[in-house]
Amino acid sequence: PVLYSQFGGNILPNDILRALKAVGFDDVCDEAYICEVVGFLIERYTREHKTAGLPFISSLCPVVIRLIQKRFHDLIPLIIPIEAPREVAARELKQRYAKKLGVSEEEIAVVYITPCSAKINAIKFPPTRERSHLDSAIAIKEVYGLIVRELMEMKERELVDEEFYLRASGAGFSWAMSGGEIAEFGFTSSIAVSGIRNVIRILEDIDRGRFKNLDCIALRACEEGCLGGN
Repeated sequence: PVLYSQFGGNILPNDILRALKAVGFDDVCDEAYICEVVGFLIERYTREHKTAGLPFISSLCPVVIRLIQKRFHDLIPLIIPIEAPREVAARELKQRYAKKLGVSEEEIAVVYITPCSAKINAIKFPPTRERSHLDSAIAIKEVYGLIVRELMEMKERELVDEEFYLRASGAGFSWAMSGGEIAEFGFTSSIAVSGIRNVIRILEDIDRGRFKNLDCIALRACEEGCLGGN
């Protein structure tokens, strides 16, 4: 979802996906849609499972997961045990295309485009699983120029493409912002916290038994969420 924010309001997300495919990928997947699917699963899980008066913690930010694993061991059971959208998307894509093409899943390469160095590192060293479903990652800055060039060529040719890759609504796009992940959930009470210093302070408070009246906390290491990252 962060990728869509880099091109201004006049460029539609589907145009960005079309340009991305034209750069050289065989297909593209709109992760914002997977965010919505995962959001539905998170809402159902938190409704069916209750903690002992303590809030659930989002598993989206790999920096937060590493921090809890290293400094707040007692809070590990509070992490929502649902894979991040990037992993869910990669797993589903590999299964789908392996079946469609009649090949093994190992022959399908899924590449993640992200501005986040922590998510790139999480592909090499996953914080919650032995091996990532993703094969590699490319920083947004590495493909930005290619996408801009392709968008300009599409405009000049007035290219009409019937392929529609975008599946998400506004809810999926909002996951890039602090608080966007939990905005659509039916929680009675929840908070979003961004910035690593604020995150540490909140985790310390939870570890001391505070915030028992909250249903869920969404923590992001970067100020303002993924949109405020590098």
